[in-house]
Amino acid sequence: MSLAAINGHASIHSLPTEMLAIVFQEVVYEATLSNRYLSLFQIAGDLPPQFVLMAVCRDWKSICISFPALWTRIWIIFLPKRSTAIGTPVWDLFALACKNALDWGASLPLDLELDRWYFNEEQVFSTRPDTTFEVFDIMTLSFKILRLAIDHSLLLQVRGDGRRHEQQRMIFRLVEASS
Repeated sequence: MSLAAINGHASIHSLPTEMLAIVFQEVVYEATLSNRYLSLFQIAGDLPPQFVLMAVCRDWKSICISFPALWTRIWIIFLPKRSTAIGTPVWDLFALACKNALDWGASLPLDLELDRWYFNEEQVFSTRPDTTFEVFDIMTLSFKILRLAIDHSLLLQVRGDGRRHEQQRMIFRLVEASS
């Protein structure tokens, strides 16, 4: 019997999409317990749990993309987890993953943390504890993602009645270098 035939009869495929979406929300919740319930995006880091679910099959990918609640708690770290050469495709893939995650959250309240947002790509590889950081310029990846996050955030947008949206927060965390 082929794998497709076995998968076609798996009981999980008989669950309604709404039920799978709730299961996926619980998977993301459990997977992010150690990160203050935030899905971690980091260059050369592990995949966020939503992307792991999306890799299972086309149906699961479609459910994840169409369920905005999975994309409302995001933590982006701009310092790569492992040494990664500047200009390699992984940097562009990271930016695309961040953009997609912000898009897929649709208009739901966004809880976004940007960590080490002040780095530019050159500083990532030349930083020492006694270095004074310059604020990034408009050409750096971190600035582009920050701009994208601000553009997608309802935090800075005004509602139709003239009031600001109150349910969102954006955190910029500065990590002090230890001496």
